Amino acid sequence: MRPAALARTWLAAICAAGCACSWGSTLGLEGTEFEGGSVTGPLLHASSVGTALFIIAAMLTFLGPRIAPITALCAWVLALPIYMIQTSPRIVYSLLPGKSSIGSDGVPFFVWNAWALAGILWILVFTHFLRRRNES
Repeated sequence: MRPAALARTWLAAICAAGCACSWGSTLGLEGTEFEGGSVTGPLLHASSVGTALFIIAAMLTFLGPRIAPITALCAWVLALPIYMIQTSPRIVYSLLPGKSSIGSDGVPFFVWNAWALAGILWILVFTHFLRRRNES
């Protein structure tokens, strides 16, 4: 396989994994009070848009290889806030303006959420992939 075709295949696989992580991390949140929150509602919607952008980026990998990484990067940016709220809620709520409805005492520093942690891991893999791609 040619290096360019291999790189496109890797990017499509990374986008597919990103789509799976984004979808998995928001699974079960639609229709709950998480969706209706003034802060979390728009973040959940942005993550849903990010999931769609992952699918578009995976298709663009083979149709328009120059714009596919930019689309995937936009998808990661849209998905990251949900990952951060699900894994480190106290830190995120301390950065957000206003007062949280659940208070800061009941919010843990770290929560084990496999989908969100996998999404963060795939962001690191994607960043490494883009860096190596630009070096060659």
